[in-house]
Amino acid sequence: MKKILSLICMAIAVVVSVEFVSAQSKAIQKEAKKAAKSLKKQGWYADSNHTLEYCLARFTELEEENETFVGRASGFGNEKVAKNAARRDAIRESIEAATSAFRGIGDELEGKLNGQAIDNLTMASVSKYEGKIESEMKVSFVLFKRNPDNTFDAQAYVYVPQNTASEARKEAMIDALKETAIAETYINEIEKIVNEKF
Repeated sequence: MKKILSLICMAIAVVVSVEFVSAQSKAIQKEAKKAAKSLKKQGWYADSNHTLEYCLARFTELEEENETFVGRASGFGNEKVAKNAARRDAIRESIEAATSAFRGIGDELEGKLNGQAIDNLTMASVSKYEGKIESEMKVSFVLFKRNPDNTFDAQAYVYVPQNTASEARKEAMIDALKETAIAETYINEIEKIVNEKF
């Protein structure tokens, strides 16, 4: 009797979760369709074999398990150069987000380290992170728009898995610590903060 009751409960849970996922997927599709229509009206087109609607919906789904960024570039002579510039802009956005995280850890170290030491640690961490994350960033798709002067604008939709970005931030901070004189004195305390934050 317990097995039957257990199986019935599991079946109900599966049906409810499937209905929830279906409703969520429909909402994503509806929003993607609306956004695609607006972007097409503005003259944007995708570099993909898929529809713009599909690309936007897929990117929205990627947001659940990835850190996502949209890089922008404008006024370039061809699509390839515009795409590369937009990708670099997305990487810059990722680095800015990491810089904020590193500064947050620096704020927690006030009183233990002077301002210059915190700034040096933050900048070294940012530099290390930049080297680690650039190769991990994946382009989902790119939008292009041809301007009246025959130049191109681009929007690169880029993502990196959350665990990869988190690990890169942690490694960058620890690597930066090891290169500074403060590492010997505060390494255990700082590693504890880093592990909690990332």
